[in-house]
Amino acid sequence: MAISSAIVKTKSESNETVLKRLNEISSVSIETITPQGDIIIIIEADNLDNLHKTCVEVEKLDGVLGVYPCYVTTEDET
Repeated sequence: MAISSAIVKTKSESNETVLKRLNEISSVSIETITPQGDIIIIIEADNLDNLHKTCVEVEKLDGVLGVYPCYVTTEDET
């Protein structure tokens, strides 16, 4: 399993829409929203390829300026 935490930067006027869309992605959980409006998420995937695909999916959401992984682990992968 691959796990990553990431910061999602959005256009301020799109924050609510992005939050709604993130909640629709099964491998994503929203951890917190910073006072600056950044969204901190956790992504869990079967492997690094699927983790990357999810990051790209999030990055393509309307209103998202960027996805910035902060931590990635694949501790139990062989």
